[in-house]
Parts: sequence; structure tokens; C-alpha cells
Amino acid sequence: MATGATPKSHTATIALTMIGAGLLILGVAALVMLPGLKSGAGSSEEITAVPSAVNYPAPQVKLSDLQGNPVSLSDSLWFGAINREMLEKHVTPLLEE
Repeated sequence: MATGATPKSHTATIALTMIGAGLLILGVAALVMLPGLKSGAGSSEEITAVPSAVNYPAPQVKLSDLQGNPVSLSDSLWFGAINREMLEKHVTPLLEE
């Protein structure tokens, strides 16, 4: 080996160390910046996984009960009444605050 030459394994180690350090810096920067991220320029809304509006119906779901009879959510008359009752008791007061 010539004087001043660096072995290939040493060069590869240095390169991988630099790449790892760069990825670590990017990860830390992402953790610092992401929690304060807003949904748009000048917008005061936080990013959320909950949609603000749903403009399409729920898909039809049909399953079998324990006796093998087909049942769908649209067949259940009590489902809408329970949803209204839950909204009135729990969700509406939260929205009014």
C-alpha cells in the first residue's frame, strides 16, 4: 500500500458514517418541525386524520348473524336512533363549548 493511501474498507466506513449522521440530523429536524406543522399557508387549522366533511355514503356492509342469516347495517332500525341519541348526549355539548 502506498503512503497516504486509505484502505477501501476504511473509506466505506467513513462514507456510511457520514450517511448515517445525515439521516440522524434529518430525523431530528423532522421531529422538531412536524408537531407544529399547519395544514396550509396562513391557516390556523392543525393537521388531523379526521375529515372535516364526508360527502359520500358509508359502504353497504352485509354480514351473517350466528344463525347464518344475512344482516346489513341498513336493516337495523335502531342504529339511527342510537346515533342521534349519542350525538345529542355526548357530541353536541362538546361542540357548544
